[in-house]
Amino acid sequence: MKRNFYLILALLFAGSLQLQAQKMAVELNDSKEVLLDEDIATCKITFSDGKMLFHVNGAVKNTFEIKDIKRIYAPRYSSVDALDMPHKMAYLSATQQLVVGAEPGTVMTVYHANGAKALSHIQTIASTPVSVAHLPAGAYVAVVGGKTFKFVKQ
Repeated sequence: MKRNFYLILALLFAGSLQLQAQKMAVELNDSKEVLLDEDIATCKITFSDGKMLFHVNGAVKNTFEIKDIKRIYAPRYSSVDALDMPHKMAYLSATQQLVVGAEPGTVMTVYHANGAKALSHIQTIASTPVSVAHLPAGAYVAVVGGKTFKFVKQ
């Protein structure tokens, strides 16, 4: 019961961040994260039979067992993400991964704030997470398709 209260509180909080975050992520108990990459303002969340259903344009896009949800949060996005571009990125801090919305064959390069190249990755599958767990804490800039994305790894 207490867990359901916190889940509902988190959903309300995520709704209040709508103007700032626009996106939502769900972290599951097994440490997997699902980026719900739809504009929150166009989505609907319902609960039924112990499940949370995420609706997009009237159809259920994602379903989660409430007992499997660890937290729901609004990922931090760079202001670059507000632009309408094909190469969107998100940093999932809980799993230390970058989610890159790029077509297979697209090259992503990550630079440390000091300008040193930290990582180069060729996207093999669209929107596959890329681990940055091996990188030291600090500020980074990821470049993909000529677009930049800033993130801070703690």
